[in-house]
Amino acid sequence: MSENLSDFLFDAFMIAVFIAALTLFFVLSPASERVVSVLEGTINDNDAVIEVKEFDSEYMTVTGAEIIGNIISGIETDIYVDGTLIETTDNPFELDFSFINEYGTYREDIIIDSDGKVEEVHYYLE
Repeated sequence: MSENLSDFLFDAFMIAVFIAALTLFFVLSPASERVVSVLEGTINDNDAVIEVKEFDSEYMTVTGAEIIGNIISGIETDIYVDGTLIETTDNPFELDFSFINEYGTYREDIIIDSDGKVEEVHYYLE
């Protein structure tokens, strides 16, 4: 008889667990739907996904130290610093940077061809 009682208790416990799980599902389902709708509204609330800024060379300025750093790290095109041509080279450490004012502010003008490739970069001391 103890075997029948243990089977009955086990079955009753499993039914209670099933009813509790079913109740939790129905109770928490509307709450999860509200959370999803709030998140969806928050994500879709932002109108601008991308912001496009137009390139205006008038405001592109760099320091002389940045120019020297770019040259040392390797340049892909010829650049002009106050009219002085600096060509691409394998060993930039051989170049003389004395004509570049490290602390000066330079205006940067980039010349781009029709394919979108940079042809030349000109730096003018401001």
